[in-house]
Amino acid sequence: MDDLECEQKLQIYVREHFKSHPGVLGGIVRYKIASWVYSPNKKRIVFIVNGVDGHKSFYPGLFVAEHTGDNITRIDSSSEVFCEDIIWLSSDEIIYSKDSVLWKAILKK
Repeated sequence: MDDLECEQKLQIYVREHFKSHPGVLGGIVRYKIASWVYSPNKKRIVFIVNGVDGHKSFYPGLFVAEHTGDNITRIDSSSEVFCEDIIWLSSDEIIYSKDSVLWKAILKK
């Protein structure tokens, strides 16, 4: 499966699980994939979803999926603190920063 097919599956997941709605400061909140990173062995992908209403970004979530875009699982979520700087340590471990703190996640196979 190529990157485009995987990305399309992830986009479909976002559309089905994160509905657009009115923003607090006006505008419409639309959810999107902010970033994504393949594992070293290219068998998994971690991606961040967040909502943007033109004024503010919020409700981020960190997810993992197979390289095919299947079996998507939420790893972390927050109402205001964004996950950033995702680094794969191995095929089943990542570290990421969130509000200037490093977090580690061991992902189930």
